[in-house]
Amino acid sequence: MGLIKQAVIVAILVLGILFLGIANVSAQVTKELPQFSSGASINAGIPVSSNILYQRADMKYEVIMHNDSMVVWKLKDTTGDWVYVSADGKILVASTADFGFASMDNIKTELNDAINFIKTIGVQIPDDARDNALDKIDYYGDGVGVYHRLKYDFKGSRDAYLVVPNTTIKNARFTIKDQVIMITMGRTITILVNPTLLTIKR
Repeated sequence: MGLIKQAVIVAILVLGILFLGIANVSAQVTKELPQFSSGASINAGIPVSSNILYQRADMKYEVIMHNDSMVVWKLKDTTGDWVYVSADGKILVASTADFGFASMDNIKTELNDAINFIKTIGVQIPDDARDNALDKIDYYGDGVGVYHRLKYDFKGSRDAYLVVPNTTIKNARFTIKDQVIMITMGRTITILVNPTLLTIKR
């Protein structure tokens, strides 16, 4: 199975309005918005009671706002990122960290944490629904650029050969299950990860 994931860099506030439909966010909340630089969104596809979620979130996080369709809280004791959860199961994490591999990993963790937190109020989210949502994350940032993700589910031992088009690539990352390899672009690199051979050609 192959998956090509692309995330175009856009303004994170515009993302929130479009993705979650928060055009009715109060002027006070808009005024207090941090300078977000990265973010990510998923759609768990599971209805969530905003009132019940608010009551639980208010005991653990700093709730920024809540209404019948959404709850927004701040991870005040850790990264300070904002988590938006809509009643129809959409989740957005907005961060002040610059867009990059480190922020992507952190945001994905926070999205997963949000799913776990939603489950504490009795919402049933099957593992396959969670995995499917996290596998279809849309990432966002405030710079100009495009992020591509390619995923292949290989059966058995085989070689992987990737030819990169004649374009500017800032950095890349290759992951096999829990193994992560950072790749510096600009030259041909061959990496042997038994039993897979990856060749990046520039």
